[in-house]
Amino acid sequence: QKSALLAIILATLVSVGLYTVSPLVLGRAIDKLIDGIKEHGFGGSFNFLAETIGHLLIILLGIHLLSSFASFIQEFTMASFGETLVLSLRKKMSKKINKLPLSYYDSHQTGELLSRVTNDLDQVAEVLKTGLLQFTNAIFNITISIILMLTLNPILTLVIMAAMSISVFATKWISRKNFMVAAENQAVLGELNGKIEEFYTGNLIIKSFNQQEKATEVINEISQRQYSANKKAQFITYAIYPAIRFLTQLAFVATAIVGGIFVVSGSMTIGTIQAFLQYVNQISDPITESSYFLNSLQSALA
Repeated sequence: QKSALLAIILATLVSVGLYTVSPLVLGRAIDKLIDGIKEHGFGGSFNFLAETIGHLLIILLGIHLLSSFASFIQEFTMASFGETLVLSLRKKMSKKINKLPLSYYDSHQTGELLSRVTNDLDQVAEVLKTGLLQFTNAIFNITISIILMLTLNPILTLVIMAAMSISVFATKWISRKNFMVAAENQAVLGELNGKIEEFYTGNLIIKSFNQQEKATEVINEISQRQYSANKKAQFITYAIYPAIRFLTQLAFVATAIVGGIFVVSGSMTIGTIQAFLQYVNQISDPITESSYFLNSLQSALA
């Protein structure tokens, strides 16, 4: 699907590019407004506001409208892209199943095979349709934002990057843990489905030999293991969002403190600091989203 992928990349570039330019325009508007107040004082008329920042607000509105339109194209194309990709996986899996020798089916439970072609593929589809788009946006957003920040103030940019680097190491550590528990969860889920299918198909035999209690004990034991494995997997998957969010907000605090010192010393304007604070949020959100995606990806890989 090269054409769909190209359309997604182009739409992402346009959407993210326009989105990252908006803090610069807003910062320029704030600086012009402050200069106008210093020159004319408070209580300016509507005409004064229109002359001072009117054209900048119109530019800002146009930027957001174009960015939203490009984002719509991106979302629409990605939905089709993800579904088509999963469909091709299902077709390949179906072809593979028909080619496998009978010995494979003798050594694997039917329920486990059903789990592979349903639950496992659904997990992959979910990551592709939602997480991949967020991850693509995050990469472009972070890259463009850092480039613009470096042009404004390299020193403050380095302070922000140093504060945010902590979240990268945290993501790597949590993702490694998540892969192990996700693999365990999917394995136990396959075992549970295998037993359920086996007991359901052989229900008459179980009753004939009065093995209902034994079957119940087996299912309860596997269900308990699956509950524990799934609980750990769910916790690690969703715990990463608030953890990384907290770490990235430390960068926001550091930016506000260092930026305030620069403003007081006269080396930066209030509008530029406002743009920096917006960029910190624009970077922290994608970092958090990409961390969540990389964490979810471990479940798909498992």
